[in-house]
Amino acid sequence: MKDDRDDNLAHYLSNHLAGSVAGVELVKMMISENRGKELAPFLQVLLKELEEDQEVVRRCLKEMGRRGNMIKEMGAWTIEKLAFSPLTGLADASLLRPVVELEGILIGTLGRHAMWRLLERFHQNDPRFAFVDFTFLRERAERQAEELERHRQQAGAVATAR
Repeated sequence: MKDDRDDNLAHYLSNHLAGSVAGVELVKMMISENRGKELAPFLQVLLKELEEDQEVVRRCLKEMGRRGNMIKEMGAWTIEKLAFSPLTGLADASLLRPVVELEGILIGTLGRHAMWRLLERFHQNDPRFAFVDFTFLRERAERQAEELERHRQQAGAVATAR
């Protein structure tokens, strides 16, 4: 019987890589929308860290003799563009827009945290991944999620509180 675990792991990583494409594009858009605002420095750091995480996932796939799925990555890019287009009813000036955008990034960050936690638990000693500190990446995702939630709460107060 064939061992599908490497295929499963490659598929799992490829899906996370595709999701990260949408996340990076969303953060880039938010950076351009928030120049000079309190949120901008956090978003700049987050973008750098998300791009670093993408490269780690790409390298993990490469070390497995695999690569990401370009169709999934292009699909994620397209979905992100459509989700935050004027057609959604979230006008650029809408006070609700940053809440929705931050929630989208938060959801992706919680997914990355789960991925790093799984890899930390089951692949920490895999020689193919010796270049990765999964504990550091998991802890960084935890910090990012906490900061995203703080910013989301602030945006939510502006958008919805009386």
